[in-house]
Amino acid sequence: MIPNSLIQSKNEIILSDNSKFFYSIRPFEMTNILGHVVAILQEYTFVKIDDSNNELSYKLYRTKEGNWYEINSELPTLENNILS
Repeated sequence: MIPNSLIQSKNEIILSDNSKFFYSIRPFEMTNILGHVVAILQEYTFVKIDDSNNELSYKLYRTKEGNWYEINSELPTLENNILS
């Protein structure tokens, strides 16, 4: 099932192979190791429902200059340290 927040935003991408992705954009505060905000990024959350009705999601982060980042949330000691 597609999350309600993504359905309400109605942001949708259809690729040439007819696969559909839904996405949402929200602000994300990147902090350094001391907890101080060092940047405000845009967090893009992409969701795809596969043929087995499984939900696959992926997050990317974009700076105001247009640079894209992937932040690995499985490593809490390294989380959000791109700009620290």
